[in-house]
Amino acid sequence: MLVELATTLIGAIFVPIQSRYGATELGNIVERAEPTILFFQKTYLKVDLDSILQIAFPDIGEGKIERAPSLRRLVSFDGSRHRDVVGWSKFLASA
Repeated sequence: MLVELATTLIGAIFVPIQSRYGATELGNIVERAEPTILFFQKTYLKVDLDSILQIAFPDIGEGKIERAPSLRRLVSFDGSRHRDVVGWSKFLASA
C-alpha cells in the first residue's frame, strides 16, 4: 500500500500485477506496460516470484533486461538471489 500511495504522490502510474501469473503473463505485462521500476516480494502465498522473474527474464542479473528495456530498477521487499535486485531498505536509503 505504501508503494501505491507513493506512486500517486509523485504522479507515477501504479500497475498491480497478479501474484498468480506465471512467467509468460508476467513477461508480457512488463513488456507492454514499460515500467521503469518493479517492486515485488520474493515469496508470496507460497509462490516463488523470484524464480518466476528468472524464467520471464533469463538475462536478469546481467545489468539490463533485453525484453524490458525500460525497466531500470527491481526492488524486493524481502530479498532476492539476483544481483540486479535492490532490497527495500537500500532503495529507501537511496531515495
